[in-house]
Amino acid sequence: MRKSLPQPDGRGDRWRTRSIAFLTQDETKRLFAAIKNKRDRAIFLTAYRHGLRACEIGMLQRTDVDLKSGRLTVQRAKGSLSGVYHMEPDEIKALPFASLCPNPFRIMRQNYYGHREK
Repeated sequence: MRKSLPQPDGRGDRWRTRSIAFLTQDETKRLFAAIKNKRDRAIFLTAYRHGLRACEIGMLQRTDVDLKSGRLTVQRAKGSLSGVYHMEPDEIKALPFASLCPNPFRIMRQNYYGHREK
């Protein structure tokens, strides 16, 4: 599915139209079916449901996830509003590892030279 959004073109008051491609429901189902690792599935599910950027997922800490009340505290980036979000039952079920490791959302990054950073 494509949606056109007006975007400033940097030349005064002119606007250009930028097309954004969204995944179809079938494509979304196939994407999640392809993710075999439970940790990765939980991260993708959380990011997808709450519209999180990769850097926002990377900033999540174990203390940001409250499985008992089903709440997720997110520190947003790029000027978006941070807040506390309700998690659906399948998200809560996918995140039991959150209480077992210090930072389950930590994403391994590669630096400029291809070495992994901790």
